[in-house]
Amino acid sequence: MHDRLDSMETELAGHPAFGDAQSIFDRLRAGVLLFLEGAAKGRPLIRALHQELRDGPHQQAAAVFADPAVLSGLLGRSSNAMANPGSEESEELVAATLRHLRSGAPGLPTAAGCQLRARPRCAPHDIALWDPALPQSIFKRSFESAFDKSIGSNLPRRARLRRPSPALVEAVERGCELLAALLPELAVSALAHLRLIGFFSIKDHRYVGQVTNISISSTTFLHGAHWRTPWLAAEALLHEALHCKLGHLTLARGIYRGGGNAGAPPVIRPFWKRGQHVSEAEWTPMRAFAAFHVYVHLALFWMRVERLEARLAGEFEAPPASFRESLRAAFDRADYLRRALEDVDRPLGSEGRLMFAWLSRVLQRLSDSA
Repeated sequence: MHDRLDSMETELAGHPAFGDAQSIFDRLRAGVLLFLEGAAKGRPLIRALHQELRDGPHQQAAAVFADPAVLSGLLGRSSNAMANPGSEESEELVAATLRHLRSGAPGLPTAAGCQLRARPRCAPHDIALWDPALPQSIFKRSFESAFDKSIGSNLPRRARLRRPSPALVEAVERGCELLAALLPELAVSALAHLRLIGFFSIKDHRYVGQVTNISISSTTFLHGAHWRTPWLAAEALLHEALHCKLGHLTLARGIYRGGGNAGAPPVIRPFWKRGQHVSEAEWTPMRAFAAFHVYVHLALFWMRVERLEARLAGEFEAPPASFRESLRAAFDRADYLRRALEDVDRPLGSEGRLMFAWLSRVLQRLSDSA
């Protein structure tokens, strides 16, 4: 049984198109460089950025390709900066990115001033923790504006970014340690896509959770109340890192079909959201696909918890009593979404359909091993 779970973990972490982090970043890098090459004519700053990213240190360039402000500005994920390449905002963003590269500073340009960092041993890099007290810059303005527009304004009560407490920093690191103990290969693969965490507070203290929006690359936003145990922290980190991975896959491989498809997309109504506001109870196929991607992985996560709970309880305390319910829920939700998506392939491009078929096969193998 352990060998079968190990095999499926290896496949989810290392699939050459949809799992392996290095492969995804290599393809993303090629796409961004191609875009910059095409945009560089008559624009000296963009030409200089293209050359710096093409010829400079690979690790430093990789951080720029993963940066939320840079990707938003370059590829228009949450900003129109590059839609007007001569604009003051665009010039400022490109110039600031060039200064970051030429300074030799490591890490994301957006996170360059963050002093608080989680240093999980299983991740290929530190995870920066956002500090709202950072000095103003084009990166800070872009990042906080993206949060306000994409996330903060859509929560039940307006959310505010805040500086994490030492306890939250420790919770991130403990969650990463437990994730690595449960799924060592998948922890490395998934956390490669999570580079920055923002913590937010909200007036409605009943709200508990975390939010990731693929338009804010490599980043998730967490509400501190969710971090009660290392087990919940590990699940949340895996969940959100997988959304970050899908965001990079969407940019690198074109998971969703572009262009103007006629008519409104079909609506998928997940059974566990019934009775909630329509914005939560009615999903687009793209949202359903993102959730399907996560729940297949969470089925493996909770299966590993079931196998290793006795061995890990001494170091990380006992898992929550409801974890077997979480295991069942992961399978039920993944299977529901698989069936709902089977006849709804219009929003998926050819790469997305291949990815859906692959995840469906993995889910069947996990179900056979349960």
